[in-house]
This record gives sequence, structure tokens and C-alpha cells, in this order.
Amino acid sequence: MLFPFFPSSNTVGVNAYLTHMRLKAEIRRSGNIWIQVEGVARPLVPTAYRLTNADGKPLMIQEILPNEAHTALIIPTARIDIRRIYWLEIPHLGLKSWCSFEGWFREMYSSKALGANISADGARTIFRLFAPRAEAVKLYIYKGKDDQKPYETHQMEIDEDGVWEAFFGENLKGVWYDFTVHGAEDPGNHFFETS
Repeated sequence: MLFPFFPSSNTVGVNAYLTHMRLKAEIRRSGNIWIQVEGVARPLVPTAYRLTNADGKPLMIQEILPNEAHTALIIPTARIDIRRIYWLEIPHLGLKSWCSFEGWFREMYSSKALGANISADGARTIFRLFAPRAEAVKLYIYKGKDDQKPYETHQMEIDEDGVWEAFFGENLKGVWYDFTVHGAEDPGNHFFETS
């Protein structure tokens, strides 16, 4: 990625150097955006920034909360939809950054066992998959490993930690299964199907 450079004046007897400007943005689990601005003072007024989704639709920024010299927390007026892609710009500085999900993923945790799990008493089976950015997950259950078509298909439900679940009141030991993950058709999203 290329960044714009400040012009630097050359002084006799001093080596000239270039300072680059950079903007980094991370979506946090709170739905706010953590930013780091390098090479220039970060603006502290909401109107200095432009937040858009992948379709180019702008989202209003309510507040900028400074942290350290080069970091701040951006509070949008509406909650960020983690399933979508967002871009943050500081137009007057020519800076633009994709809002990564690293901060949000760092803050997520679930103690639930993933995959297919049979209860201790052998009476129930639970299927789980971590896919917090998905809009839907389908579970396909097969009787044999070479079956081309599933004998059952189920829509899974998501919990507050991004874990998709399907519960069965029977022991499904010996069945074969797989999932398809469905989501928004935004740049950078890679889903089985897009909406």
C-alpha cells in the first residue's frame, strides 16, 4: 500500500528524510472504530472524517475520543454491522483505510465446544461453528461419507458471540456433516453464497 509523503526541505549538511502519513482503523466489539494516525496530527472533529460502507453509503460520526497522541476512538451515530465492510477516510489529508475486524475478533470469546458434540448422557447432539460475520449458516447431515445429497438440512442460529448452533434431541454419532456460510456481497467477503 502506498502512502502520501510530506515534502521535505533539504538543508545543507543535513540528510533529508521523508515522513509518511498512515491511517489504520479497527472495528471493536463495541461497534466503535479504533484509529491510529501516523506522520500527522489526527483531527479531533467528526467532520474531518468520512465513514462509508462497501456500497459507498456514508455513516455519520457522533464523536472522536482522543486517547494517546496518535490514537482515538471514533463513535458512529449508528452501530456498525460487523457483517459488512467499511472504509474510513480523512479526506483533507488524502488518507483512507479499510476498517479491519482484528480488534473485534481479539475481544471475542466463547467457551462453547465447536464442531459436532454429543452430550455426556448420549441423548443430544449439538453442532457449532464460529462465523460471526455470516448472515446465515446451513448444516447438512449425510448418512454416508460418499452421499451426494444430505438427508437433512438445517438453518443454524447465532448466539451473541458469533457461534452458530443447531441442537438435536438424539445421538447422531456416525453421521457425516458439513456447513455452508452465507453473507453480504462486499469486497473482501468470501462466502459460499452472498445476499
